[in-house]
Amino acid sequence: MLVDHLNNWIGFAVSSCVKNLALDLAPAQFIGFKDRYSFPIELFDSSSISRIQHIQLSCISLKPCSPFRGFPNLKKLDLHLFDVCGMDLDEMLSGCVNLEWLSLIRCCVDDDVLKVKRPLPHLLYLHVAHCRITKVELRADNLKTFVYHGRQLPIYLGQVNQLETAELRIYCSTLEYVLTVLPDVLLGVQNITLRAYLPLQMPSLLENIGNFSQLRFLKLLLFISCSETDNILSLVSFLRAAPMIEEPVMHFDATCLEGVAWGTLRSLPPCKYNYLRKVHIIGFNGIKGQLEFLVHIVENAPALKVLTIDPRKKLGLCNCKDSDFWASRASVRRELERKVLLGTEVNIL
Repeated sequence: MLVDHLNNWIGFAVSSCVKNLALDLAPAQFIGFKDRYSFPIELFDSSSISRIQHIQLSCISLKPCSPFRGFPNLKKLDLHLFDVCGMDLDEMLSGCVNLEWLSLIRCCVDDDVLKVKRPLPHLLYLHVAHCRITKVELRADNLKTFVYHGRQLPIYLGQVNQLETAELRIYCSTLEYVLTVLPDVLLGVQNITLRAYLPLQMPSLLENIGNFSQLRFLKLLLFISCSETDNILSLVSFLRAAPMIEEPVMHFDATCLEGVAWGTLRSLPPCKYNYLRKVHIIGFNGIKGQLEFLVHIVENAPALKVLTIDPRKKLGLCNCKDSDFWASRASVRRELERKVLLGTEVNIL
């Protein structure tokens, strides 16, 4: 009903020599919403295409009559609820040679593959979230920030060697994928935030893991089922995959019907984490797997300066009582006695 009005508005914007174009048509409730406004790229001439620097589009489809070669001076592209053929998306992005910022949220690509044949040498920020795709393949060798929310899938970003930050929320993933595949994808990454449910098979180390050679800051937000809490010690593989790790922050959503653990704790072979300075564990309820993980850290971190333990959960629902928190704190004090090095600041919240 509004196509003519929208086309007139786009035509007016083009004739006004705009550099920034934003068109947000997303409905309040978009679940099951399939209607899209077909973006009239034919209204742009070569001059207006070269002038555009920022584009933001929501609830739009792109169906050019002929191959569209992109916006040569575009720096920022933000697409939400966007429908496009994979070939058309490839043609468009391949022509955006100066693109620095790209965000694709809830986008639908006809052949389910996000692929760009030509390099994007200026791309610094890439955000892909909840898109209907099965593969990401592009070359962005100078990428600084990568944000991905979605299912586990093959990702290729080129020979990125200066990636600063990666924020990942991965569904249907495994510990093996995170520690064997992602190090080859996130080359040189320094800061990782990972939110996931990772099935833990046994309290042991993974073999043939990759190497996050430059990783210094790690934030894990992990959901762990009741049947897997005894296997939390296997998360030590994260530390072994990051030899330069300085500050890990662990958020646990882990429940156990048996409560605070007692008895002999299991251990893994020693491995020194010489750069580990600060450790913060949140949602620590004193179950066996958490205690084993904590003891392993304090026994293998000779430079540890600050250790912070917080029994209050910040993931999921917390049904703990005050007595549960007291028991968790007591378990920490009991296990750390005579294990923490002199000079280490211990905060039990």
